[in-house]
Amino acid sequence: MSTVEKALTQLLQLDGKTVPDGIGIEPLLMMIGRSPWLRFAVGVQPGEPMPGGDEEGLRTAALEFAQSWQIWEAYRTCTIEIRPPNSAPVRFAVDPAVPGTPPTEFPASTLAVITAWNPGSGEPRPNPRANTRANQRLAAHLDARMVERWPAVNAPKTRWEEESFCVLGLSLDEAFRLAEGFQQRGIYYIDQGRPFLVGRRRGRIATWEGEIRIVR
Repeated sequence: MSTVEKALTQLLQLDGKTVPDGIGIEPLLMMIGRSPWLRFAVGVQPGEPMPGGDEEGLRTAALEFAQSWQIWEAYRTCTIEIRPPNSAPVRFAVDPAVPGTPPTEFPASTLAVITAWNPGSGEPRPNPRANTRANQRLAAHLDARMVERWPAVNAPKTRWEEESFCVLGLSLDEAFRLAEGFQQRGIYYIDQGRPFLVGRRRGRIATWEGEIRIVR
């Protein structure tokens, strides 16, 4: 079994798939291609053909995602709280498997949730003041661009709680590149009511589309 086949097999197994022995790279890619989550893992958008000619890129992307599997799963199931002005906070998740209800209304149809806390999605910074200073720099940057921002919190009331911003007026690419400038590996983006988890896979911005669930 080649190294790329081993990496793709590991990814499928982490996702609970049974992989026959020695099936080869093309059947493995077909299995990956049936799952929007695994497409995201290797940086292939819905509807795109699987990139069989990029074995090294696929191997690297699969290994990186497998190594960070729990982090990406936490991103996917995270509760997010946004605090629109003069309104009650709204808590939601983007994974339809998270208990909740579809929204009857939502504060904005298009927005990004961005933080400068805990770069690289690793362990929390040991000094909380460093997170505060990083978010202050992010706030100053957003204010200089004159985009509207509301307070937000990722994973409220958990050990992974992160102060964030709900940002209006940025495209998906703009929002993600801004987050990358603050060493973030993922953001949440809602585009006309369609929620996405956004990351960089195989050198390109990739998305996984979920569904908004209001969490009580």
